[in-house]
Amino acid sequence: MLWQLSRTACLAAYLLVLTHALGPASYGLLSSPLTLAVMFGSLAGGGAGLMLLRDGARSPHQLPGAWSRFFSASVFSVPGCFTGYALANTWLVPGLLSPAVWVPIGVAEIALIPLVNAAVLGFQSLERFNWAGVVAIFPALARLGCALLIMGAHADHRLERYAYLHLAGAAAASLAALSLLSLRASLSWRFVRTSRRWWRDCCGFSLMYFVAGATVDLDKSLVLRNADAVTAGLYSVGYRFMSVLTLPVVALMQAMGPRLMRVDTESVRAQFRTITVATMVVFAYGLVGAFVLWWSSGLVFALLGRDYQAIQGVVPLLGLLLIVYSLRMIPCVVLQSADRAFVRAGIEASAVPILYFLSALLVPRLGLRGAVLTAISSELWILTICWFMAAQAMRARRLVP
Repeated sequence: MLWQLSRTACLAAYLLVLTHALGPASYGLLSSPLTLAVMFGSLAGGGAGLMLLRDGARSPHQLPGAWSRFFSASVFSVPGCFTGYALANTWLVPGLLSPAVWVPIGVAEIALIPLVNAAVLGFQSLERFNWAGVVAIFPALARLGCALLIMGAHADHRLERYAYLHLAGAAAASLAALSLLSLRASLSWRFVRTSRRWWRDCCGFSLMYFVAGATVDLDKSLVLRNADAVTAGLYSVGYRFMSVLTLPVVALMQAMGPRLMRVDTESVRAQFRTITVATMVVFAYGLVGAFVLWWSSGLVFALLGRDYQAIQGVVPLLGLLLIVYSLRMIPCVVLQSADRAFVRAGIEASAVPILYFLSALLVPRLGLRGAVLTAISSELWILTICWFMAAQAMRARRLVP
């Protein structure tokens, strides 16, 4: 939790500095390629990263082999993921962005940041959550440093300069993360053959990651498509502040994950208690977090400047989004831990048409309020279906010997 709070502080400071440096319009332009790159970066070894976590959690001796499989899958997947990212970026925001912006962002988030995420998962599999927290801060620190460096640049060139600094920061973060993990575990960088079952599970987890990213990241590009850069920038800033408050919930889910992946009888009995307590804690935290968001909104947006004051009108809706999004994390982790990756991916994929349709319907009419209502509606859909399927999965686990 200490490291998550430190990461929260870094991300909040990064958001304040970057929004001041770029302004709403430029930040709105940046939010589209950045969110798309994160979404496609989840495909570049994302599934193999969760396989790394699962195998390491069940047997620490499997970690070196799991790392080799992760490395092999990443090398083969990065070119295809970058191509998909380029096509999606061109289709969603045609002609609005220079390649000098979206290419460095894509390389950073698709080729480099997945290495940092894999290092975090490696530490989690060993239940070294303190080291996982340290490594998770590296990208946030790199982004904050990049945002500070562009403050002195000319306003007309800040966006392009930030894109290249973002790439350099991602490279530094990945190098530091891999160096730390190599001190704690033996990492193998050779290519290895893997079974069909492994690839099937890996594809399931990758698809799950991709679809999950689509539901929480595609909305920024849709707002830019259905409104304008200023509205997209305002929505992205409000969403970022809301998502920063979910980091303690993310920390809880990361701590639960390895324990939920075990299949022995005692672990399965404990899992039911863990999920029940976590649900009550997350709901209570969501209420507190919504109040904190409302209470601090005046101060936060005063720091951002007058250009961002319009976000204050949707703060109550952002608080509701915080509660719904936090509660839906729990069944998603349950399905992921029970090897129901395709089920979770299918549920979250079913929310994408809802997101697309409601964005086209509400954003042109209601603007920023319509964007937040669209996000709440899609998250409520995922929350309902995921809880139903997670209950089925845990009921089936009672029969595991």
